[in-house]
Amino acid sequence: MSTPLQALERMLLSQERREQSRVQESLSMMQLAQSAAAQRQSALAQSRQLALQEQKQNIEVMGANIDLLQKVNKTMKAKSASNFLQSSPLSSLYLQYKGETDGLTEAVKDLTKGKVLIGDDGLKLDVDIARDLVAATWSAYEEENPDAIVNLASRLHYIDKVEKPQNNYDEKLYKAFVQLGILGEGVDNQASLNQFKTMKKSLDNDVKLTEEMIEFAKGDFTINRDFDLISEDLKQLSVDIDPDTKPDTKPTNILTEVDTGFESIVDLQTAAKYANNNYTSLIEQRDEVVDKIKDLEKNLNTYNVLTEVGQQPSQFLKDVNLKQDSLKSELDKQLNNLSKEINESKEMTRRLNLAGVLGYVPDDNQLVIPQRPKTSMEIDTMRPDLTGF
Repeated sequence: MSTPLQALERMLLSQERREQSRVQESLSMMQLAQSAAAQRQSALAQSRQLALQEQKQNIEVMGANIDLLQKVNKTMKAKSASNFLQSSPLSSLYLQYKGETDGLTEAVKDLTKGKVLIGDDGLKLDVDIARDLVAATWSAYEEENPDAIVNLASRLHYIDKVEKPQNNYDEKLYKAFVQLGILGEGVDNQASLNQFKTMKKSLDNDVKLTEEMIEFAKGDFTINRDFDLISEDLKQLSVDIDPDTKPDTKPTNILTEVDTGFESIVDLQTAAKYANNNYTSLIEQRDEVVDKIKDLEKNLNTYNVLTEVGQQPSQFLKDVNLKQDSLKSELDKQLNNLSKEINESKEMTRRLNLAGVLGYVPDDNQLVIPQRPKTSMEIDTMRPDLTGF
């Protein structure tokens, strides 16, 4: 029979066990809470790391997109400026006066004082227009900056849609281009119109690129604008892609425009195909320049041999010998520029084939294809080229 003392001892032991159980339970709960908090912290850290990696990837892709757009647009602008100057008397004017101290002044005089540059009639351009054209031409050739000539010529991109130029300056510029033979009334002006429109597109693309970069700086990592990077001269390719496509002609009072209806957006496979064609065309152009250099060396050797044996060289060989320094310089410049373009085109083709991110449209995975130059380059050793802007 238990005594009161034993009963009290049992009560105390039972109470102690209950206290120990509560303490153990509390410790377990604390451990579980700490473990859950640690897991949450780990998951949050991983989430932040993934977000940072995704943001870094988005920044890299967006930067590559903008860089590629800028390069393609810069090439299109330079090509259009080069084609414009090559097809006008301005390149010959530059070659005539580029080495003179007052070359710019003399060139302006030739354009405004009635001196004959083309045809049988002398040129009498507006003085302000002549100054702007000469300054833009010198800037294009000597500073390799086509912006001034592009800004000037692109002013007349609309001339086929109106009865007369929109303002006094454009009217003077139009008359100057007629005198220079760049435009003509009652003749096919489509080639010049294509150059003007291509230049205008390159300027519009510059504005869009600036807007995209501002949004990029604010954290927007997507291209939100459409970029038309196809030269107007290449719109005839729509007929090659779809033989049933027929260009529509729209006669106007001043000039005539041929609208081929070519879509500026094509699928990635087609874009890659024309990028490859661009690379092949540049290789062919480089080979042509190399052949020109070989021909020049051959003519100079012939001139030297005839001179040494006392025979009279032809007038052509005399001219080549007289201008050999400038001819060599221009051909070397063309070769260097083409080599640079070949490298850029090769990189562009690789990136198009790998990622196809240029001008990406999320809904249908399409992009704007870059400009591809003509399959044969008209290399005139008497005129400088601007393909290396």
